Amino acid sequence: MKLFVLFILLTGLVFAAPSGSWPIVTSAATTPDFTMSAHPNTLTIPQGSAGKTIILLTSVNGFQGNVTLSPPVSCLAIGCPQYTISPTVIQLAANQNATAGLTIYTSPQTPLATYNVAVTGTSGSLSHSAPVTFTVVASGPPDFTISANPSSQTVIAGNTGKSQIALTSINSFNGT
Repeated sequence: MKLFVLFILLTGLVFAAPSGSWPIVTSAATTPDFTMSAHPNTLTIPQGSAGKTIILLTSVNGFQGNVTLSPPVSCLAIGCPQYTISPTVIQLAANQNATAGLTIYTSPQTPLATYNVAVTGTSGSLSHSAPVTFTVVASGPPDFTISANPSSQTVIAGNTGKSQIALTSINSFNGT
């Protein structure tokens, strides 16, 4: 009879096992953590307008706690994009999601270019970021669009119909 001996060193002790197959169970450490991502993570913003993206935070391995969000750092030159994030502190519950909004403001002097920035989230020793890429493009003249929902309907004589009208500003249109 052959005897296979498996030695395992565990906290300074040596154990022997009889011959045969023995499953080896391993487990990875499940350190509580969180992840961050931007939705959408790419934007096109006309000069003089603003764009918005949602920052999604996700609890991993039961992480729970406050995450402090920092927007990208704005330069001080004329025309540099400016950033705000709201809220700046997220209370993330275990195994849940939470969101914040990043707003990117441009001016008519913002250089036409592609910008790569990131929102940073910190909680204790944990720090993660969500990258965002946005392109500033030339804006056209101020304008607006109008739409109706539903866009068409049949109304019987003597009855009424309802439609929701939406007006949307384009290129900073502001008027009546």
